[in-house]
Amino acid sequence: MIVLTLLALTTLTLYFIIGIDIYFYFREIYSRIGIGRWHSRTVWEEKINTINRKWLLDPPIVKLTDQNRHIAIDKLNGRYKSNVIQSWQEAGILLGQASTQQSSQNIQQYLTLKIDPHSKTWKAPIEQVDQALLAYAISYHLEYPEEYKNLFDDTLNFILKLMGNDGTIMYRSFLPDVRFVDTLGFICPFLVYYGKTFNEPQYIDLAIKQLRTYQQEASLESSNLVSHAYDIQTKVPLGIYGWGRGMGWYILGLLGMYKELPDNRFDDITFIKGVIIKTSETLLPFQNKNGGFNSMIPLASSRYDSSITCLAGKLFLAAFQVSENRKFLEASEKCINRLMGVTRKTGAIDYCQGDTKGIGIYSNTFDVMPFTQGLTVQLVQDYKFIRQCSESLV
Repeated sequence: MIVLTLLALTTLTLYFIIGIDIYFYFREIYSRIGIGRWHSRTVWEEKINTINRKWLLDPPIVKLTDQNRHIAIDKLNGRYKSNVIQSWQEAGILLGQASTQQSSQNIQQYLTLKIDPHSKTWKAPIEQVDQALLAYAISYHLEYPEEYKNLFDDTLNFILKLMGNDGTIMYRSFLPDVRFVDTLGFICPFLVYYGKTFNEPQYIDLAIKQLRTYQQEASLESSNLVSHAYDIQTKVPLGIYGWGRGMGWYILGLLGMYKELPDNRFDDITFIKGVIIKTSETLLPFQNKNGGFNSMIPLASSRYDSSITCLAGKLFLAAFQVSENRKFLEASEKCINRLMGVTRKTGAIDYCQGDTKGIGIYSNTFDVMPFTQGLTVQLVQDYKFIRQCSESLV
């Protein structure tokens, strides 16, 4: 009797595990029916905005692994979801929602979930530098950021604990000799914002140092394609040059710094402008005819990726503001059109490369990603404003 019971339970468990896998498989197929069939830009914009707001309190999970089988086991073992990865998904959503200038009750609900009302700092301790991007995104929604200085101080102190002897910031404490491009996107906008807001210019200097050092050690001389990482001891670049998301992190750091730099930092502003133009000129030849970019930018046979397409669109928009060269504005519009072409009927932007597993180990999953969703909302809003301003001057 016991044997039969165990056999029955084992059979039910197997059916449950297989059933979960089948559900996710067919859900993905169904969700892509009618993808990209948008007959109105206005309707598309409303849809991507709506789902971005909806996701703030209940964002889709960006999987920790590429595994599409035995998903139930991964969930039970804690290998399916990472709070650190989800933090920068939420950051993207917040940045997108800030650009629409729509006050929303869900933002206050979100802030209540994350911030202690008495101490005005994080309810849960910071785990990794990734969460500095979330702190920066939250700043967009604070009327009086000085009241939340404890939150920003705790974030800053976590970053400073990861500073190496060379003055650059580690991505992970267990890799003390390796510097990752991801770190530029996560910490540099925050550091400049902190330095400007609380009159601590040394942290602006720290952010500029991260960018200058990474350019010196991990970018190609002939272009501005950067490698995934580099070793500070051997000075050897690691990973590949032109990994799409990696260039995206580089762009995110670059544009965040440019936005936050105080007007009196003339030399730094000039430097950042030069990098924006050089990086834009580097990427332009790799833009596909349909406006998109591939997950390995120089490799035409690699898969399309919405995350670098979105961030390249933001870069081109900044390059147009700096240079007034309309080729950059047109390139940005092509990025938007491609993103529109890969948007599901629900308004979710598809085909974003999943989370990277390590240096040179890139995800084979291409799915929705709240981070890209929010930044696309921001891109579209900024594009409309900048184009309108440029046309009014003609």
